[in-house]
Amino acid sequence: MREVNTDEFIQEIATGTTVVDIWASWCGPCKALGPVLEQIEKEYPNIGFIKSNADQNVEICNQFGVRSLPTLLFFKEGKLIDKIVGGVPKKDIELKIEKHS
Repeated sequence: MREVNTDEFIQEIATGTTVVDIWASWCGPCKALGPVLEQIEKEYPNIGFIKSNADQNVEICNQFGVRSLPTLLFFKEGKLIDKIVGGVPKKDIELKIEKHS
């Protein structure tokens, strides 16, 4: 998954369906979720996947109400359409992707 900063974020979510992983290097559940998301990214080539470090991109967290990590934000054409908070099983993420794609 490609890491984006605040400046790149808006451009990345502007078109199509995008899943954004909000994470931090000190977050154990974030580290566990990373490989799961990389696997899902390969299985859904029509969905955009990016990640953003919460400590380095506080503006994104504030704008979208991120209070816990990891948080997955689901965007469609630049609009926030869903969210998952915490470490969840792969199937839960896939169900959200299928619901919105």
